[in-house]
Amino acid sequence: MGQSTSKSGFRFRPGWHRAAGWISLVAGIAIIAANDLMLLANATLLPGGHSELYLMAGIGVAATSLWWFGWMDRQE
Repeated sequence: MGQSTSKSGFRFRPGWHRAAGWISLVAGIAIIAANDLMLLANATLLPGGHSELYLMAGIGVAATSLWWFGWMDRQE
């Protein structure tokens, strides 16, 4: 649905999928970086200070970009 497949098997994804992928990738990396910076610089950049839950959340947000980039598409 919403994706067309050519004869070569290449799936076309709309441009906004690529934009959403980059946004989620950058947001995930920013969460991870802010969390690690709080550990090193003794600053409070995220609510509650440094927490391993922020690391897990950042990894989860960055991992969602794989779907937007099409890496999770089933090959037929």
